[in-house]
Amino acid sequence: MSAAPRVPARIVGTVMLGTTLNPLNSSIIALALVDVSRHFDVTLAAAGSLVIAFYVVGAFGQPAMGRLADRFGPRRVFVGGLSIVVVASLVAPLAPSLPWLVLARMVLAFGTAAAFPAGLAMVRAVAGEGPAPTGTLGALSIAANGMAALGPVVGGIAVAVAGWEAIFLVNVPLALAGIVLARVWLPAVPGTHHAGAHDRRRTVTLLALPTLRGVYARFVAVTLAFYGVVLGLPVWLEEARGLESSAVGLVVAPVAALGMIATPVAARFIRAVGAEPAVIVGAALVVVGSAPMLTYGPGTPLAVVAAAGAVLGAGLGFANLGLQTGLYQGAPEGQMGAAGGLFQTCRYLGAILATVIMGVAFADAVDGAGLHVIAAVTAALAALTIAGTAANVVKTASAE
Repeated sequence: MSAAPRVPARIVGTVMLGTTLNPLNSSIIALALVDVSRHFDVTLAAAGSLVIAFYVVGAFGQPAMGRLADRFGPRRVFVGGLSIVVVASLVAPLAPSLPWLVLARMVLAFGTAAAFPAGLAMVRAVAGEGPAPTGTLGALSIAANGMAALGPVVGGIAVAVAGWEAIFLVNVPLALAGIVLARVWLPAVPGTHHAGAHDRRRTVTLLALPTLRGVYARFVAVTLAFYGVVLGLPVWLEEARGLESSAVGLVVAPVAALGMIATPVAARFIRAVGAEPAVIVGAALVVVGSAPMLTYGPGTPLAVVAAAGAVLGAGLGFANLGLQTGLYQGAPEGQMGAAGGLFQTCRYLGAILATVIMGVAFADAVDGAGLHVIAAVTAALAALTIAGTAANVVKTASAE
């Protein structure tokens, strides 16, 4: 097997920085919902519109930003998106009512949607054709999935220290740093300048590719499982167990920690045996990590919750990098940005479905029974991911 191409660390680091903002903001809101509902004197369900609005805009914004990156060049779109983030993050704390705050979150979602697809397009342009740069993809996976899992931790600390407004203001220094570094370190890769109608046809073509369809479908399942836990577990710990937001953040931190630790291990695993086996291993660990959630109740030791979260996080690290590598390998030339954008759309489809399931599970009360529903869905989706990946491996082997 030929060596994977190396991407300069300055480029990887800059893209990672920008990529953190979207997943961070997707989950940082979890521990601010209670405070927001009290501040604006609205129900918790109404405050939940901040979650759905972000996911919906992210789902549509990611492929749009990806197409723009392919067309006009990834650096230009990367910097433009971060500029939008700065403006939205400064305006959001000034919102006079919940609808205005929802609007600010929607603008923030669109701005943060640029970095991942533009970053993937940049990596493909720098690395060229050939084996997937698994180390670089692993770094981006850590940025994307690690920060999504760390969101409740950061949110809990921010809310405890400075109130709900702080979850927006933390974006400003990160986005400004990303803009400066992108201007200095990211190369001005030219775009393809395709017409808009042709761009739309190219997106349809991506969905027609069986390899990418399989990657996208499994990523929806994996992210649904991920967000079901990352959003549902903190709400249960805070409302049913009575923990403070900062303590909740610490209990769920192992999901992020093990996800990040497992990712470089997964990168080596993929270089040795391939992306599909990594997805199977990851999904199996998700089943193991979500199974204890079926028994959680008022007396469940928090150490057990944290340990199960660690196993779950490790599984997500393997599964996410395996699917991201499959995406990179299957994306056609000149369409990496659009392919990456659709990949992130699948993340938000999973997140939206997870939010709906959480709403149904906790409709009557935030209790153990509702959490058990979320756990059962998580385990079932992971099992389906194993089955789908195994079937794909068999099909590929038969074709050879």
